[in-house]
Amino acid sequence: MIASHCKRQLLQCILHHTCRAALSLPSAGATNVPKVCIIGTGPAGFYTAMKLIKEHPSVCVDMYEKLAVPHGLVRYGVAPDHPEVKNCINQFTSVANTDRCFFLGNVTIGKDVTVPELRDNYHAVVVASGAWEDRKLNIPGEENMLSARRLVGWYNGLPQDSWLKPPLHQAEHAVVVGQGNVALDVARILLSPVDRLKSFDVPEAVLEQLSQSRVRRVTLLGRRAPQHVAFTTKELREMTKIDSFGYDVRSEDCHHLPAYSENLERARRRLLQLVHQCSLDSLTTTTRERIWALRFLRSPCAVTVQDGVVTGLTLSRNRLEGDRAVPTGDTEELACDLVVRSAGYMGTKFDPALPYREDTGTIANVNSRVTGLPGVYATGWAGSGPVGVIVSTMTDSFQCAKIILKDLEQHQDTSPKQGKDTVLPLLQSRGVKVVLQPGAERILSTEAELGANLGKLREKITSHESMLEIADSAQSNSASDQKKDAAPQSPGNVYWRFCSRLCSKTNVLNCELQQHWLSCLGTPCCGHAPIVAMRPLWPCAHCGHAPVVAMRPLLPCAHCCHVFLTVTRNGGSQRAPDLSVV
Repeated sequence: MIASHCKRQLLQCILHHTCRAALSLPSAGATNVPKVCIIGTGPAGFYTAMKLIKEHPSVCVDMYEKLAVPHGLVRYGVAPDHPEVKNCINQFTSVANTDRCFFLGNVTIGKDVTVPELRDNYHAVVVASGAWEDRKLNIPGEENMLSARRLVGWYNGLPQDSWLKPPLHQAEHAVVVGQGNVALDVARILLSPVDRLKSFDVPEAVLEQLSQSRVRRVTLLGRRAPQHVAFTTKELREMTKIDSFGYDVRSEDCHHLPAYSENLERARRRLLQLVHQCSLDSLTTTTRERIWALRFLRSPCAVTVQDGVVTGLTLSRNRLEGDRAVPTGDTEELACDLVVRSAGYMGTKFDPALPYREDTGTIANVNSRVTGLPGVYATGWAGSGPVGVIVSTMTDSFQCAKIILKDLEQHQDTSPKQGKDTVLPLLQSRGVKVVLQPGAERILSTEAELGANLGKLREKITSHESMLEIADSAQSNSASDQKKDAAPQSPGNVYWRFCSRLCSKTNVLNCELQQHWLSCLGTPCCGHAPIVAMRPLWPCAHCGHAPVVAMRPLLPCAHCCHVFLTVTRNGGSQRAPDLSVV
């Protein structure tokens, strides 16, 4: 190990003086690169991957997604008129494009591949699957309610919710059960004129239905008092700033808020001050055409339906005992045409091997470590439940990544783990049409092109089958291009080597200036021992960019002899993709 270290240091010194650049390499003696699997590609998944890759020099992360495209909640949960919240996608894309991160879409964990099978092929498995189910109210007539989760999926273009046809054309008053950020999002979308939404990524079919909407009032119900609202100041302030919106907040419900909020922490105090101000300003805005309203200390008891059409909601009046809402025994009727349930989200038990908690809708865990399953972790809403915003998910995920790295260091698993190199062929043998990164990128770029033609950010593809067709075409073209590029055309002793386990990827590098291919020179190594070799590369035949010198640690692997290649050019380091010696 000492000799290997000295040799590496010597070669780094030589390379520095010849190329005038610094080179960063994984240890040449490291025979077991950590393989981490992440289930879910929303904020929790990507922030975990980001931290792992940043903090560990060689860890490889494979990300599994049941949909054909990544980004989860950011793509399908964040309101379309909040594009600034989706800017984190740029960070996620940077992570996905690193050579140590691999995307596998259209894979349903628990069906296409199981958690035990993933544990066999990874040193760590991270459950970051989010919370995709509704909390039920269990009241008579609930089947006539619309799910806020499905409504959000509908106006965000989620394929599994694209069939939804809410009766907006025959509803004037909608009631949303809940007072969180999702409830405000739903109210804002239902009340917004189509002209306000058409430049965002709302699907055209959804805009067509919204254009026929007759909804002019949305009431948001809370079972407790104003001081217990779950939405944030930013979301509420936005509702007060939309010119076409009026609001109805009763002053008698909020008169106690100034005194109540005096000793609260700053963020909560500002929120309650804004709620109180809304109650004071209500009378000046209620003459507007579109109104949102807040009602407190009310719980739904039953949905009233006549001839299959919602006509009202029976409410229980509540009182507070401490911070708990307790029914008084009195009820009232609230006339409405549409009821939306927004009482919270919960996760699902998608694999029987996971210890799922029915009471919380989460994966049982302590400090992210899943109970009874060493090497398995839960982060984001899958582990904590639907609390907080994207920033709090980031904090949780970073902490989970630190715990994983600590466990990998303290409890090193020396057994070989093949990760995607075993799981991907397994999925393909089971007939799963796995969407890889080129396919996902083609779907996203197609949406951007469609959107540009319509004068909007993107036009989301809402058919899962169409997504798979686009991805398949892109991946077929990518494979064809690789075979074409594999034909040896450079003079001299050039070795074009192929990886039999990774779709015949050629051992080439991309010229970073002109996007042309450079080929490796030299004799293939057997890969039986940890050795370090320096190899020259041809200049790019098209642009003549640099002779480059590559320092290559060849890591022994009894199964596929995968190696990592690090190249230094023009004063900067660049990692090339995983390659193989055959």
